[in-house]
Amino acid sequence: MVDALTRGADPAEPLSPDVVVRARSRIAAARRRRASWWAGGSVALLAIAAVAVGTWAAPPVVPAAAATPTPSETADPLPAVLHAEDLMAMSEPRTRGVEPEGPRQAGLVCNLDDVPPESARPGATAGTPCDAVWVGEDMLLRLEPEATTATTYVVGDASQVRVMWVVRNAGSIPLQLDPAGAVASLVADPGSVATSGSQSGLTQVASSLWQDDHHRSTVLTRGAATSDSSLDDSWILQPGEYASGEATFITERDDPVSRVIDAATRFTMPTLSVQIPVVPLGAPAGSMILLEVESQLVTVDPGTAGDTLASMGVPRRLGEEPRADAQAALLCEISDALVEGRTLAIAGEFSSYSAEESSCTPLWVPGPIFVDGGGLDVVGDELATPDATSQRLVWTVENRSTWTVLTENFSLLVEAAPASPRPDGDVLSRLGDTVVTESSAWMADGRRAVMLSSQAWRFGMEPGSMFGAESTLFPGMLTSTDVVDVDELVESLNGDGAATALIELPCSVHRPRCSSLRYP
Repeated sequence: MVDALTRGADPAEPLSPDVVVRARSRIAAARRRRASWWAGGSVALLAIAAVAVGTWAAPPVVPAAAATPTPSETADPLPAVLHAEDLMAMSEPRTRGVEPEGPRQAGLVCNLDDVPPESARPGATAGTPCDAVWVGEDMLLRLEPEATTATTYVVGDASQVRVMWVVRNAGSIPLQLDPAGAVASLVADPGSVATSGSQSGLTQVASSLWQDDHHRSTVLTRGAATSDSSLDDSWILQPGEYASGEATFITERDDPVSRVIDAATRFTMPTLSVQIPVVPLGAPAGSMILLEVESQLVTVDPGTAGDTLASMGVPRRLGEEPRADAQAALLCEISDALVEGRTLAIAGEFSSYSAEESSCTPLWVPGPIFVDGGGLDVVGDELATPDATSQRLVWTVENRSTWTVLTENFSLLVEAAPASPRPDGDVLSRLGDTVVTESSAWMADGRRAVMLSSQAWRFGMEPGSMFGAESTLFPGMLTSTDVVDVDELVESLNGDGAATALIELPCSVHRPRCSSLRYP
């Protein structure tokens, strides 16, 4: 879950949107590198990866290299980058309830020999007790509470809190961290000794992380303890830089630790703890060290997801006029094959692209939620061949609701004749990255056809926020054998045709198969 950002930023200033986007981009690259190192062991993690973490699709950003500090004549030379060996050499025991005189960096030192053999393979082991330590004489890493956001989703007897956390290198020397091994935890009473807790992937929900006065709980991965050729400078957090990660916490109502989630909506805010492994410089050793930062959440925003709205849906039929108090929606079943592909994509792992046409149930749900954010513009593009052109459709949607909406995918559907059902035998085609039909997506039985794919990136769209995209109509890149006349299709938008933005909302709780809402 992690990595990084803008250099020399004022910590008192809020993070700009581009900082957060660039931070998110590097975790995706980190997971891809770790996927190749984990090899066969990665499959065991995929079932929990969608619950534990999210991923992003922007290109990775590598920060500029930091200058090597110049030592004085009387001081020992400082390393150019701090690694695990440096931090373990400057660590000393930490005791529950005993605070230092000034700010100091908290950490954990874990003995890998204590990890059971079945968990020592690449993968995670739950609730591993590690020695609590202080590292150095000052803070190295800070959690930024004002920049950290949390959204809660409640569906039936299950609750979910999705947290986007932000940390900053508060020291003067770069840190080489392992973002793929970062652990996030929600705790109700951080100063007590734990009486209950649960673990899923690289997340923990507990009454406390203290297991006794000298040991704290974490989740270890064997990869976090190794120096690997893939851990290049893109894993280095420079002084003043920010790093961002995301974690999802799920609990059932009868779970003894559900009060941690409930506290986010009704009582005091829970405390967020983030533990980030530090990469060793040399060969893997018998111990590893994690830097630990924590802060009470400032606020938790209400959110909604697909299953919440689906439970409130009523049937929608062809020819109905738009409703001022409702949002048009589709309830779709996702095949097992696409679920597997999306699980990989959301976890940042490689997944080959696949798509399939699906029949969905039209609904009205309470709204409006998403609205047109600025109209549709058609832009022409000249291609390499002199007589070939493509069109680009530029569109924007806005979240007009008062909720943060959990989304998973955006696409555009162009219908040349949406006022009547399509003829038998007609299918949807993918023209470039746009789904098109020269007839209609309405089917004779009253359902709507959509193109679902294995592509996915999950994020919360906040109230008032906007999403803009350019959808290409590239001749020849079809998912069917039908030839589409691009000029006629675009011309239909000046008449009876329609372009519909489709925003997919996943279920907010883990299930073997998950329905998806799409919003016209």
